[in-house]
Amino acid sequence: MSSHRDIDTSAPVVPSDRWAAVFACILAAFCLGQAIEVNRGLFAFEGLAWLALAMLAVIGPMTLGAAAHRDRRAQRLCVPALTAAFVLQAVQLIFGTPLDVAVIPGALRAIIALSALAALLAVLYGLWKQPRGHSWFYFVLAAHLAAGTAVLVLLPAKAIDVHNAQADSLQALTSGLNPYAIHLKNMYGADALKFYDPATVDGDQMTTGFNYPPLSLLLCLPAYLLVHDFRFAHLLAIEITAALIALARPSTLSKLAACVFLFTPRVFFVLHSTWTEPFWAALFTLFVFALVRSNRPSPVLFGLLLAVKQVTVLSPFALWGLFRPKKRFVPFCLQSILIAAAVSAPLVLWDPSAFYRSAVAFYLRSPIRLDSLSFHALFAAFGVHIPSLIPLLASIALAIFAGRRLPATPSGISCALAISYTIFYAFGKAAFCNYYYLVIAFCCAAVAVADLPCSPPNRRPIPASVSHA
Repeated sequence: MSSHRDIDTSAPVVPSDRWAAVFACILAAFCLGQAIEVNRGLFAFEGLAWLALAMLAVIGPMTLGAAAHRDRRAQRLCVPALTAAFVLQAVQLIFGTPLDVAVIPGALRAIIALSALAALLAVLYGLWKQPRGHSWFYFVLAAHLAAGTAVLVLLPAKAIDVHNAQADSLQALTSGLNPYAIHLKNMYGADALKFYDPATVDGDQMTTGFNYPPLSLLLCLPAYLLVHDFRFAHLLAIEITAALIALARPSTLSKLAACVFLFTPRVFFVLHSTWTEPFWAALFTLFVFALVRSNRPSPVLFGLLLAVKQVTVLSPFALWGLFRPKKRFVPFCLQSILIAAAVSAPLVLWDPSAFYRSAVAFYLRSPIRLDSLSFHALFAAFGVHIPSLIPLLASIALAIFAGRRLPATPSGISCALAISYTIFYAFGKAAFCNYYYLVIAFCCAAVAVADLPCSPPNRRPIPASVSHA
């Protein structure tokens, strides 16, 4: 049986994260927010330009060595940069078009604008007065929750495949039917062949059922049963993510990073579209929160993370650097996989062939999306196609390399994940607003949990590497 070896934290630990890396993650989070603001995260040359800037920013911490002069400059810039990013995003929400609907109700537009304005004033008050505690951040969280609730109450459900998949699958599950064995409705008619493999389309129906792992459906179930609207589970996941980002290592930096995540310009678009990335973001930040507080990576929490989405299989490679000696990495991964399997087993074993058809083969057969915000879509427009295996292998290699180059800290692994998934999405066959929204969460977590020189004295340091025996 495996056990954790206690870590002595009584002696002072020299922080191993770098201000320059934190500043790079701030830039990446902002640039990704702007990339998905352009054309709602669909293909656009301006969006690709922002994406290229984000790639350069997020890769910077891995390629640049430690340098005292860079860290001194970055230390002076981090809080002003986060503040500027948040202010610009709040202004975009106040004066822009935060939702993808023909007509935004006047009351909803006013609520979103007022929530962004209230959050902006609260942040400026917090920076000016520096009050004790986290009261101003809780006010920002409440303002965002109010706006998110208004989006769900005042707007009808969006006619999109991912919403239909979750709604029909929840109805099937609560009726005693296998959500993977049902046939979902074809939401797009003849245009469906642009998005799906022809074998998965049969007239006005799909030949597949629920397209995601079981945990993402189970996380929707309480809201579906309690308030008859599973979208509130997505909203709660966003609020939990922001709270964990802010409170893992409480500081002005962490709370500002959470505010940048909360008010990224397309946040309410992501919420209204009911994409499942908020669940992934919440589970990841919960894993990081526990790692910061306990100094130990939890295989249970990481197993839940692995169980929530198909492409989480890339995540373990970013944790490579946490383990000393390296032989402890494999047992940790095996325990996490067992947890993921245990959570998924009831619905998977109900009908394994239906699960494979709906949640595995469906994605393996999906065509390249020319409307993706990706360089693959750009190359494909000129007849150049990138084999799917190349971005996959490149992202794994980058995750391992980043794990070796970056500090073995919660911030380091967050940054490694941001690097890996940015490259995977930017050169993969499908990449949209929700994908990059997730990477924004990784970047904000990397900023918030960084163990830095001159950090608040009440923060508990985490060793440069953790043991898992």
